[in-house]
Amino acid sequence: MKKLKLFIWIFALSLAELWCTSHIRIFGAVPALTFAFLVCVSICDDEFHIVAVTGALCGIFAGSLFGRSFGAVFVYYALSAIAVFILRKKPRYTHGAVKSSFWCLILTALFEFILLLAGGHGLRAQLIIRAVVPAPLCCAAAAALIYPLIVKTVYNKERQKKLIS
Repeated sequence: MKKLKLFIWIFALSLAELWCTSHIRIFGAVPALTFAFLVCVSICDDEFHIVAVTGALCGIFAGSLFGRSFGAVFVYYALSAIAVFILRKKPRYTHGAVKSSFWCLILTALFEFILLLAGGHGLRAQLIIRAVVPAPLCCAAAAALIYPLIVKTVYNKERQKKLIS
């Protein structure tokens, strides 16, 4: 059931990202809902194969639908999901919404910087700030909004506690 819920989330967020958030531009940046989702799943889930498949599916949807290089987006999304899964326990006593926002901020900034370097535009401070700052902030805000929704719908802790006790 969890896998079906995750797929429905990926599909719904891809459609929302395709039709709705493309019209929301904050300093030219669009929130990457699928990336924020995969980071939230990487923090919440305890099974590596689910995290890896979720990262790959989000990468497939994002790479094929949103106009960037398919290969680069697919690989980056999958590797980001795996990296967050491995590093999610540090620091230990931080809320998941804060961790998801932090990882979205860092990884989106890294991805935008890599794309800026690959584009051959040079390293001017104004260009770096305009290219690297708005997208990570939008993605971090999206992760802060998506995380509690995922916890309530897919990873319901109360129901798991009742099953254990």
